[in-house]
Amino acid sequence: MHAARKLADTALATFWDEASGVFFDTGSQHETLILRARDSFDNAVPAGASAMTDVLLRLAALTGQTAYRRAAERVIGRHSDLLGRAPAAFGRLLCAADFAAADVRAVAVVGDLSDPATRALLARARRGHDPYRVVAAGPPDAPPAVA
Repeated sequence: MHAARKLADTALATFWDEASGVFFDTGSQHETLILRARDSFDNAVPAGASAMTDVLLRLAALTGQTAYRRAAERVIGRHSDLLGRAPAAFGRLLCAADFAAADVRAVAVVGDLSDPATRALLARARRGHDPYRVVAAGPPDAPPAVA
């Protein structure tokens, strides 16, 4: 989970614009452009902002870090009018908005990940389709990892 938080923190520091509540497609260290690109629309490949919004919501559910959820909610709020007017253009962001509104269940599996009993418990925690479940696993003496 440490690596996931580090990546999310780096993405927020590099691509997030606090003033407007959006993610840009180019990093803050990128050469100066006439217009800093940001694509909000989900096409065949989801927009980076949509994917990052989903990741932040899931990471917030696993870690309890409200800063991740606040940033994700700002992206959703910033696009709320467009989500209603053109839902087909925001498939991934709509999924993130659905996740944000859901009763998310966090499951933590604590144990030696090489132990068959722990692996069986982890497999059980992942079983079935539940879009509102997040799972983390790890040994009792280490921070859990996203599973």
